[in-house]
Amino acid sequence: MTTPASKSSSVTGAHESLGSAGIPAREVAGENAGEVARGITGEVADKIADKNVRAPSPATAMPPGLAAAAPSDLAAVAHPVLSTAGAARFEAALFGGDEAREWAAMQQAARAIAAAVLRDFEEIGPLPPEPRILVLAGKGHNGGDALLAAKFIHEKHPRARIETRLVFGERVLRPLALRAWRELSHAARDTGVPPVKAEPPAASAPSASPAPPAPYDIILDGIFGFQFRPPVEPRVAALLARANASPACLRAAVDLPSGLGTPDVFQADFTYATGVVKSPALAGENAGAVGRLRYLDLGFFNNNEYNTGGGDGAGGDGGGGANPQAPNPKNPNPKFQKNLKFQNPKFQKTAGDGDGDGDATNNDRAIAAAAIRAPAAAILTPAVLSPLRALRPPLTDKRDYGHLFIVGGSRGCPGAVLMAALAALRSGAGLVTVFVPETLAAACAARAPEAMWVAWPETPGGGLAPEGAHLFRERAARATALLAGPGLGREAETLALAADLAKISAVPLVLDADALRPSIVGAGAAPRILTPHAGEFARIAGTGDDAKGANPKSQNPKSQKNLKFQNPKFQKTAGAGAVVVVLKGPVTRIDDGGATVLHSLFGGPVLARGGSGDLLAGLIGGLLAQTPAQPLLAACRGAVWHGLAADRLARAQGQRAVNITRLLDHLAGVLREDVPVAGGGAAAGQVTSAK
Repeated sequence: MTTPASKSSSVTGAHESLGSAGIPAREVAGENAGEVARGITGEVADKIADKNVRAPSPATAMPPGLAAAAPSDLAAVAHPVLSTAGAARFEAALFGGDEAREWAAMQQAARAIAAAVLRDFEEIGPLPPEPRILVLAGKGHNGGDALLAAKFIHEKHPRARIETRLVFGERVLRPLALRAWRELSHAARDTGVPPVKAEPPAASAPSASPAPPAPYDIILDGIFGFQFRPPVEPRVAALLARANASPACLRAAVDLPSGLGTPDVFQADFTYATGVVKSPALAGENAGAVGRLRYLDLGFFNNNEYNTGGGDGAGGDGGGGANPQAPNPKNPNPKFQKNLKFQNPKFQKTAGDGDGDGDATNNDRAIAAAAIRAPAAAILTPAVLSPLRALRPPLTDKRDYGHLFIVGGSRGCPGAVLMAALAALRSGAGLVTVFVPETLAAACAARAPEAMWVAWPETPGGGLAPEGAHLFRERAARATALLAGPGLGREAETLALAADLAKISAVPLVLDADALRPSIVGAGAAPRILTPHAGEFARIAGTGDDAKGANPKSQNPKSQKNLKFQNPKFQKTAGAGAVVVVLKGPVTRIDDGGATVLHSLFGGPVLARGGSGDLLAGLIGGLLAQTPAQPLLAACRGAVWHGLAADRLARAQGQRAVNITRLLDHLAGVLREDVPVAGGGAAAGQVTSAK
């Protein structure tokens, strides 16, 4: 449990347990580390660290109603991203060549893939009564995962017509893949609809196999594993080309799309990372082929079936995972170090000492242990929301749950601030006060009477006028957090006012939309959360404006470089206060300047519409008001909660014919129905739900 008195570092503390432990980031993430976002470095990082070694002031102290619910770090709810080489070492160390354990993990992965595919298909609509499914299976574990996933889909839809292509033939299937193929065959024959097996022609006749005769509902790609090395041989390239050209409702890749890094790559709508997310899946140049990345948590990092901690320390007492009370690996306690995953004697016995296929050497174990302690990137899981599911203490009132101030709105953009306020009201914050131009106050109050609306004098253009600043100052002592920017407008005097408010703020801020300008971002010394999209980040980093800013989908390395948080121009802009950046995009990256960049994989194209960012800003603002001493935690919770609600919205109504404010109606369902099952085969990106 963390309290304001006991926590000395609100932002960097989270990364101390995830942190470097003296291991360089490139050593951990391998060759692809450069393609994964890194933390703010240099002077800004030093300033952040200096800022946060001080105890929080009374103005930013955590409200008592939330203090008991806040974890002291994020290590237990964010799982490391590994390079492909690191993942190979990790799995070798994990299974130690034990085929029985590998088979159990394959079944668990396949069940998670099947559940996730069926769940994601709901964004299209119901699966047809007799769905057509194409399975592209290689000879190894990825092929086995795909074949077993097809079997589990078939169990749910026994009239499914499954066509399998054993790309390298049945005779070369490795033992577990062959076992998976036989299980699929037997299960399908029992229903009277046996799978159709089609093997590719010999390499000398690449055109002999005809194109698929009809559209598919689902294509499952399991040809190559994550240790694939280019090039793709011609006959497999031809098969991938036919699969990419075949009409299909949903294309799913297991772990990584086959042929990644080549022109022949399988083009996935979804990629399901099983057990461990591999860094190529997050590389900008691979985004088009990867599609939407889902992390399927198999419990490798938090389940005693795979985790060797079991007692105190890092393993916990039954639940596994990182213990919030555990010492920092940078300042190791021998008892804690003993229980750090792979250093545990129980693990050493399990892993063995061999150096053949599937066995782990001592060096493998050391590298694997370092990688999970010191990732350059990590994936947030729904467990970050678990404290929000708990009962609140019975003896509390609204003042125990924070008071968010929102400053925004203009005559030309009245809806944004209203949406931010509506989201803040759903965040659990006890009080929300909104300062808006006087002509908007009455209409907004009618739409959201739960908030307190303060009418502010207007400029001739309809923005907030500087002469209304006394309205803020008179009430400032009541706030525990401030959100500025939604609908603010671009009038010079309004932007100067926003900079003045940021400068005098004694509470942490969320800066969004029009407030994301260097003059505002760098004003004052209060901790702040920035919520830019790529164009807005380019603006505050000095690399462009939001009309010409970096495109998150760009394959241009220069554009990708400009999105990095260590950009020197951004460091200068960020000023003296502690900064958490929430870089919105298909994958949302969250960086507080620590060793690890956190990634939220939730949400999707349903969010590609005006207003989704205003809802996120209001949600993060409301969470920050409740935990003002922990801006990183508020940012992570807001991004995950917002994304999971978006996933629910898309499954309920599809991606197109929706109003984005309907996302708010799914926030409660995320907490009440979407309950993660630790290591039980449920996907971290696909938690169990009735919806």
